[in-house]
Amino acid sequence: MLKTAFPETYAWDINIDPSISLPYFERNVNDVLAGRAQNAEAVVIYVGTSLGGWYAAELSSSFHVDAVIINPSWNPSEALKKYGVPEDIRLKYTPMKWPRRAKYFIGKNDEVIDFEPVRSILEELDTDWVDNAGHRFNGPEFQKVIEHIDILCRGHTRDNHRKAGDTE
Repeated sequence: MLKTAFPETYAWDINIDPSISLPYFERNVNDVLAGRAQNAEAVVIYVGTSLGGWYAAELSSSFHVDAVIINPSWNPSEALKKYGVPEDIRLKYTPMKWPRRAKYFIGKNDEVIDFEPVRSILEELDTDWVDNAGHRFNGPEFQKVIEHIDILCRGHTRDNHRKAGDTE
């Protein structure tokens, strides 16, 4: 649905090991931006669901750009146990950062992640608690996400992006 609404969407497969996947994402984003250096209209917004939400939060914090985070895995080192991810990889995940430059969409019917332990954090952030949305968040409720990304795209330029490690 995202690529239909925004044809210039980039999505990369991840390695479950964050010590491999985070540098991989950073390289890919920098390569895309280098190739579009002349395009002042290019916008970077990290969008992620579940474990991808954790990655979107990490990258948003590193690059100082907006993120749209949907039903994030806020404690992947614990959550990934039930999927058989080895402990040595799980321990590489830190608890989720909660960037303020993010919009959070939380499905009230998420059957995978319990958000009660982090409700107080989410209530301090820009969070929509979405009725009728489960963990996959792939029904008509996703239109709210599309609308929010559209607003971000109309209000930002590539100048809002910084390379990882840059400071504001």
